[in-house]
Amino acid sequence: MTTSLLERPDLLSAQSGVEWFVEEEATIDPDDEATCRKVAGFRDLDDEWAGPGSIAPSAETIATAAEFAARLSVPCGAVSPLDDGEIMFEWDLVGDFSVYAHAKDSKIIVVILDGEQVIEEPLAPAHAAEVVSGLVAGRL
Repeated sequence: MTTSLLERPDLLSAQSGVEWFVEEEATIDPDDEATCRKVAGFRDLDDEWAGPGSIAPSAETIATAAEFAARLSVPCGAVSPLDDGEIMFEWDLVGDFSVYAHAKDSKIIVVILDGEQVIEEPLAPAHAAEVVSGLVAGRL
């Protein structure tokens, strides 16, 4: 069953360090982060990079993923391109709790696996970084 983050206020409590906020403009220098450099390297991928039918991440998806990574306040989990053109970040945490963030075009889709429950929410990169940072920091 997939639900929204808004339906799980316990995950967004003060204890988790996550608060909803109004997005602010910020200048991000992707070269400041090793993860951003790895993400930027995905621009060298061509379609068919993982076999017939695979799609390389678009410039917009790469920029979105780099902005997200630069805004994280926790160590970045594994990051890899997917054959559908998305870029995935992954954190396997304590117990049955995992956090994934998929960059696609201008959005980050945050996916939280909490036991058997799946919570999925598309967010702007800055907001997604705030949410993921709070969720991961509370469970490292």
